[in-house]
Amino acid sequence: MIKNKVIKSLLAIILVIPIIFSFTSTSNVQAASTKVAYVDIPSGVVLNVRSGASKTNKIVGSLKNKSKVTVYSVTKNGWAKINFNNKKRYVSNEYLRYYKKMSQHTAKKIIDRVIKIQNSLTKTYTKKQIHSILSAGFTDSLINKFYKYDLVTYEKDKYGNALYGWNATDFPAYVIMYGITWDKKKQIEYNAGNPRITYYEKNGKEYLLVAQKYSDAMYANVEQKIYLSKANSKSRWKVYNTSW
Repeated sequence: MIKNKVIKSLLAIILVIPIIFSFTSTSNVQAASTKVAYVDIPSGVVLNVRSGASKTNKIVGSLKNKSKVTVYSVTKNGWAKINFNNKKRYVSNEYLRYYKKMSQHTAKKIIDRVIKIQNSLTKTYTKKQIHSILSAGFTDSLINKFYKYDLVTYEKDKYGNALYGWNATDFPAYVIMYGITWDKKKQIEYNAGNPRITYYEKNGKEYLLVAQKYSDAMYANVEQKIYLSKANSKSRWKVYNTSW
């Protein structure tokens, strides 16, 4: 009699274990499918939260800039299903920023490449030639800033075209980049901090910010920032802004 009870108890446990395991696995899959995002909108503006995935749906709340949200999924027409006050609501995915990780090795390769393109301008060139050289690593809008702040006209070629070269100004320059110091020993020598890497995706486009602070008396705690973006995974990274 006791033996039969033991067998029945064991069978019951065996039958329950797969159910528990199945429930746990499903929960883990659901948790893994969510993403964390941050609201990225202009200062003073709020992001509307709606009851459905369209502008015609009712506004049920709002989110401030830099608000953290849990995203369950994104619809084909660009609406993110989020957790808002413990309910599933929708916001435009266009205004959400998804942070990612990037190794220093990868960031160094990207920065070294655009620095090399910039530094390949060693002579004087026409505007057409400069755009041809720099367009591989810089946006058109930033190339135009080079003309305004860091390039000057020295002479003309035999066809009468103006030739441009770097303006011999002291540090800090306006747009031109001096590069990032990656080597630890040189960072100590130059009183430079460890490069800060910020990598994220927004509205299907990838963005990268690499920044480095200098703390000696000459540079007075300035920070060099290099902003890059690319349209998709197959595109090349291009610098769209710099600052000191």
